[in-house]
Amino acid sequence: RWSPRGNEILYSTNEFWPGWDIVLFDIPASKSKALTSGYRSYCRAAWHPSGGSFVFSYGAGDAIDIYEQDKGASQPTALITRPGRDYDAIWDDKGERLFFVSESEEGKGDFQIFVYVKATKEIHQITSGAAVARY
Repeated sequence: RWSPRGNEILYSTNEFWPGWDIVLFDIPASKSKALTSGYRSYCRAAWHPSGGSFVFSYGAGDAIDIYEQDKGASQPTALITRPGRDYDAIWDDKGERLFFVSESEEGKGDFQIFVYVKATKEIHQITSGAAVARY
């Protein structure tokens, strides 16, 4: 994902196996730096509109949650820790709401769209039904 200013890219790689890690590529410097590491997977990163932090999915198997990490920090903070798998988080243009997909029931694979409201830390399900929402 391109940074809001367009001078950096976040991507996931399995180059540092085990697990997938998030790497920051600095375009002007033509250098990359791993921002995460571990045996579980860090994937599907998306920038906060300010460019100062990013969100991503972290975990393994049926336990995948959404975390946020400041660009210069070494440790992330858990944002969404629902039972099951949570993926594809993306901030709205003001960084007030985080949209993501999650299983409405753990292990069922029935992914629906949810929204996390940063100010209140509330989570609301937006879609429901037989169709699956992903990516």
